[in-house]
Amino acid sequence: MKLNNSLNCILLLTALLAFPGNPVRAGEIWTDGQDASLVLGTATFTSSTIGTGPEDLNHCSGIATDPATGKVFVTDTANHRVLRYDSFENLSNGGDAEAVFGQADFGTGASGLSVSAMNIPFGLTVGPDGELWVVDQTNNRVLRFDNAATASSGADADGVLGQSDFSTSTVGAGTTGLNEPHDVAVNSDGVLFILDTDNNRVLVFTDAVNKSDGAAADAVLGQPDFATTDPDTSQSTLRYARGIAVDSNGTLFVSDQSNKRIMIFDDAGNLSSGSNADRQIGQPDFDTSTAGTDDWSFDSIDGIDIGTDGSLYVCDNSNARILIFENAASLSGVSTPDNVLGQPDFAGTSSNRTAAGFIGPNDVAIDNAGNLWMADVTGRRVLAFEKFILQPDLTVGSSASELKGDDVYNANAAGQRKSIRTDGRKVKVYCTIGNDGTIDEAYTLQGKGTTRRFKVKTWLISGGRTNVTSAVKNGIHSTTELANGESLRYRIEVTPKGRTRSQRANFNAWLRASSPTDGEVDKVIGRIQNRP
Repeated sequence: MKLNNSLNCILLLTALLAFPGNPVRAGEIWTDGQDASLVLGTATFTSSTIGTGPEDLNHCSGIATDPATGKVFVTDTANHRVLRYDSFENLSNGGDAEAVFGQADFGTGASGLSVSAMNIPFGLTVGPDGELWVVDQTNNRVLRFDNAATASSGADADGVLGQSDFSTSTVGAGTTGLNEPHDVAVNSDGVLFILDTDNNRVLVFTDAVNKSDGAAADAVLGQPDFATTDPDTSQSTLRYARGIAVDSNGTLFVSDQSNKRIMIFDDAGNLSSGSNADRQIGQPDFDTSTAGTDDWSFDSIDGIDIGTDGSLYVCDNSNARILIFENAASLSGVSTPDNVLGQPDFAGTSSNRTAAGFIGPNDVAIDNAGNLWMADVTGRRVLAFEKFILQPDLTVGSSASELKGDDVYNANAAGQRKSIRTDGRKVKVYCTIGNDGTIDEAYTLQGKGTTRRFKVKTWLISGGRTNVTSAVKNGIHSTTELANGESLRYRIEVTPKGRTRSQRANFNAWLRASSPTDGEVDKVIGRIQNRP
């Protein structure tokens, strides 16, 4: 960036610091009721189609993403198949799937029982070794597909749990059986959790990728032992749970649907059978199971997921919304969510086939870029949401048309400093504040005020000339609302005072922009060196 001595003084520009290796990342937020960015399974956000082609979906129940590649896997339940899509950045509305599992090709949608067929696939997840785990619900089993991001259409499964082989589908319990399972999750250590819904329990399999077909579970949660399958409402039991997720610390979250709550088990991979949950979200205590539609209660909760930032995403199906809870592992009892998607606010419960509305949110997944994917089961579509970006961008230059510092974001102004040398005369510093984010916002500006040695004035020079010195000095000057790409220009005038004009002295003329929404900050500094 360049600073100017407007009265023909000697100008010397010197970079003080190089760009930092890890600049401050721009803020990102969800906003209530925001529009989706992408739709799959249909060409537009408002249309609905049924088919078996690579562009079609029919009652999609589950969704998962590959943390390594960003690829997306969807259980196309009524077509008895799993579709694999490319990552978010490579997809457009109505885009084709690149591969199919459970069917030989994209032209068929029949149910089956074999090493390569499925019958009502439901929840799914991708493990740390790139293996895809699929709940094959009506076959009462979980299938494993190795190297799922590159496997070919119609690939055989590489393993099965819940059945002793690929040709049986009996209802069971004990250490090896399943009864209408709904979802799966796997932690970073390869511990697999199977939500065995009609047995009202979670089965735990350590080192699951190396288990033999039909292997016994190592532990059970939600029941006191492997022989018990009754639903209940207590600190250690479940009642027809529908969704499951595990965070980076191994904390397990279970959407206990009929109890209208989220159960939380710390370090779940190392718990013994019948262990109590550590906390729950959605009820005042472990013995209550009241439904609701306000901001803290659930009605019919289904799939859930945990982001890398610890936020919990809950599909509140009957209320046609997704609730977002930040720092979920620390929550307990009646907890207010931070945001809602699918409704304009927490009071909304209507179903809508739009970019912002849902028909039946059944599962949710967060990809490696932080995008949210939602399986709208009865809407026969998948929606993807991007966080809004909060990104104030300050630049400084020798004139309003020559500015530097664009796309550099640092609260300390590292990499955004320049020096100017003057001989006691006024210096004019031109600054621009721009919105590089994706959400309209008005920013707060603060800058250095007058000192005993230097006089400072700050002017807004876009659309005229307005003295904003006092407001900027006190950190209360607010810009007008700026859309993406819009900007305002300011001029800082710095003049050495009294005897300082004839003395060596330094002064940092700085300006800082803050986002009121989340406090995201950008700053620039002009280091003025008075050298008479």
